[in-house]
Amino acid sequence: MLRWQGYGIPPALVMDSERDQTNQTAYLNPSVDRLYCAIDLAGPEPMGFPRRKSDQTLRVLVLGASSVQGYPHPSELAFPRHLSLILKKQLPDREVEVRNAGIIGLASTPIVDLTSQAFSVKPDILVLYSGHNEFYGVGGVATNAPLSPLGIALGKSRLIRCLSGISTGRDANSSKGGPDLIETLPASYQIPAGSPLISRADSVFRTNIRRIINLCRQHKIPLVICTPVSNLRDQSPLVLEADMPILRKFEKPIQELTSQKQWKEL
Repeated sequence: MLRWQGYGIPPALVMDSERDQTNQTAYLNPSVDRLYCAIDLAGPEPMGFPRRKSDQTLRVLVLGASSVQGYPHPSELAFPRHLSLILKKQLPDREVEVRNAGIIGLASTPIVDLTSQAFSVKPDILVLYSGHNEFYGVGGVATNAPLSPLGIALGKSRLIRCLSGISTGRDANSSKGGPDLIETLPASYQIPAGSPLISRADSVFRTNIRRIINLCRQHKIPLVICTPVSNLRDQSPLVLEADMPILRKFEKPIQELTSQKQWKEL
C-alpha cells in the first residue's frame, strides 16, 4: 500500500525523468541524501543525461561530500564542472559528461552505498574524493548521525521510513549544509590525540575504501582515488597535551567559546 501511494523518498541514486515519456533520460536524485540523514543535506546535482550513450561518450561520475558538491558555492563552480571543461579541451573528438554525485556532510560509509548504485549511471570512470568527514560527517565515528550498512539497507524500506516518520518532502527550514548542520552533527567537539576514535576512523575509512575498490573491480570500472587537500598550517590543537606556555593562555578562552558555540568569535 505504501508503494502504491508513492510514500517515501525514492531510494535510487538514478531516476527516470518525468518529462521524458520514453524513459531515455535520467538524472541524479537530489533527494537520495534523505536516506542517510534526517537533516536535509544538498546534492547530488540533478542534471539530466541520456541513459544510452554513444561509443564516443566519456562519462565520468564524481563521488564525495561538500568538496565535490561545491558547498558553500553553487555546483556550477565545483571542481567536477572544471574537470568537464578540461577534458573537453583535451578530448575534442569525444563527448564528455562529468556528473556530480557529491552530497554535503557524508562520511565514507554512505559513499559506499552510493558507489554500489553508481554503476546504473554507466560511467566510464569513477572519481572518489573523500576523507574530510570521517569524524563529524554523516556516518562518522564522532557524530550525532551514525550510520551503518545495515541501517542504510533498512532505511530504503518504505515501511521503515514510515515508522521512523521520514517524509517525502524537503524541510523548508533545513540547513542545506549551512551552520546548523555544522553545529548539529558533532557529538563531541574535542578529540584528544590518544582517543580511540582516531584509530576507529582510520579503520572505518580504510575498510570503506577497499569496499569501493572491490565494487569497481567487480564492474570493471576504473577508479581514480584523490587525496583530499588539507591545510593544517598555523592551526594548533584545541586541547593541548604538551606543556606549551605560549599557547596555554589561549586554551581556556578557546574551550569557553567552543562550549558556547561562539564560532564567529572563535
